[in-house]
Amino acid sequence: MLAEYDALPGYGANGEPAHAACFPEDGINALDAVNLLFAGINCLRQHVTSDVRIHGIITNGGSAPNITPDYAACRFYIRAGSREYLNKLYKKVIDCAKGAELMTGARLRFKNFENSFDNVRYVKSLQSIMEKNLKKVGIENMSSDEESSAGSSDIGNVSQVCPTMYTEIALEAPENVKVHEKEILKYLSSEYAHDKMNKSILAMVLSAVELSQNSNKF
Repeated sequence: MLAEYDALPGYGANGEPAHAACFPEDGINALDAVNLLFAGINCLRQHVTSDVRIHGIITNGGSAPNITPDYAACRFYIRAGSREYLNKLYKKVIDCAKGAELMTGARLRFKNFENSFDNVRYVKSLQSIMEKNLKKVGIENMSSDEESSAGSSDIGNVSQVCPTMYTEIALEAPENVKVHEKEILKYLSSEYAHDKMNKSILAMVLSAVELSQNSNKF
């Protein structure tokens, strides 16, 4: 979600940012609205299910400390285990944004700045076939926990309309590295990555062949 706040026309110095030292009473602080939105979301986190993740950044917070920001913007990712609960959660976040608008007098605009992702619908029979073929090509360390990943992907949207198999493959590098950490960069084109990629492709091909030959069983 992208949330933007700006000064209402007719308020402040004709809708212009106010001098924070000389005329603070004329300003409408859009950054205050953003900060209040963050505070509201922090309170909301106490009353959501454990699968929820809400994280945001401020993309515009003003131009100078001595000028009341007449425009500020922030972006949030809102995640939940199901689309149904995500829709309810989205409305709660918007209510937090509207509350910040009311408290500051700033004007709120919001929209989705990226496509929204659905939760993955797992097909157990496809998962079993893939697991069998992963073991066949030498990937033995398996976890069946469907909630182990808190990331988001458009594969969830695909799974809502088409039977889908989704599996994450661990790199198993010599050190413990995680996604989005700079330490993983040196392994992106390593023998570990190439080995897992080749084995995964082979397992997918074997699974596709098996499905094509026994489609009536699934």
